[in-house]
Amino acid sequence: MDSAALMYASGMGFNQFGMVAAKDYFFENEKRKNSLPLLMNLIPADRKSNRQTIARLMAACREFLQPGDRAIIIYPEGTRSLNGEMAPLKKGPAMIASELNIPIVPAYMHGTFASLPKFGKFPKPRRINVYFGEPIHPQRLAKRDETIRLIYTELTTELAKRIRALYDQHHGR
Repeated sequence: MDSAALMYASGMGFNQFGMVAAKDYFFENEKRKNSLPLLMNLIPADRKSNRQTIARLMAACREFLQPGDRAIIIYPEGTRSLNGEMAPLKKGPAMIASELNIPIVPAYMHGTFASLPKFGKFPKPRRINVYFGEPIHPQRLAKRDETIRLIYTELTTELAKRIRALYDQHHGR
């Protein structure tokens, strides 16, 4: 549901989006692998990363973006929230954005957890709002003498800050 809300709010066509998805959950489960990848542009990501799995993920993202006018949805927390609160962010979005030299567009969604919490079966009718922040351009944030790990950390920190600002802005804080 979160992906559909993001895609709809963006105004872009659903087929213009790829979604980074856990390989073990979406591609190694018989029921899911025979249905969901056919309905959505899923990009498999191994949960255990090493040089090979990262290289495969980068190649798959690059291939999806190749035709142009496309975007990739990456959930920076790595999973859906158990309580509706933002969890610490993973560095995956920063790594992909840096390596592919693409911007990160921060987004905050309100109402998706109330409508369909993690492990929920059917969505409840709830109003869902999606708010987008200004893009973060990795090459503008990075400094020439920084290590790649520091760049990923700074991008991840900036992304968390901007998502939190969207939350505060739309909750009167």
